[in-house]
Amino acid sequence: MKVEAKDIPIMHKFMPEFWNAIKEFYNVKNDDEYFGALHKKIEDLYEIYPDSLARYLSLAFYKWAADVSNGKCKV
Repeated sequence: MKVEAKDIPIMHKFMPEFWNAIKEFYNVKNDDEYFGALHKKIEDLYEIYPDSLARYLSLAFYKWAADVSNGKCKV
């Protein structure tokens, strides 16, 4: 099955925003300010793009950042 942007318009709009969030928060900091801002960004993305895949991807990025900050994985 070939999927085009018109078939998944929410995800088509979400992905560039998600990529911008990754670039903004890729340099993980182990502090409340960083995780507060990341949490807000993820909530904002989900409000704008209410799609289950968008939510899963956003939460996976948050989990990755948490694991990096705790030393469970490396960048």
